[in-house]
Amino acid sequence: MRALVAIDGSESALRALRYLIDHQNFFSANSELILANVHLPLPSGRAKAVLGGDVVARYYQDEAEEVLAPARKMVTGNSLRVSEQQLVGQPAAELIAAAMQGAC
Repeated sequence: MRALVAIDGSESALRALRYLIDHQNFFSANSELILANVHLPLPSGRAKAVLGGDVVARYYQDEAEEVLAPARKMVTGNSLRVSEQQLVGQPAAELIAAAMQGAC
């Protein structure tokens, strides 16, 4: 089984993750938690042109790192397999696509 957990930096997201960790006996041995963070796109479509694609990509990565760090710390040392997805777009659409793609 795979469980997609949206991590947005909120206490609610971390509480949901904590619940899954505390109840990992619900999962089979080959289960996986997917920690997903979705960052809204920069408002200007010209950001890449002005700043450069590398700068924009690094910005998204830095923002995701900040949000995912507490979640990553929570899952460290648990027996569950964990992966991460750092996405950019509209949160609902990106999470649905990630769930469908990952067979969650």
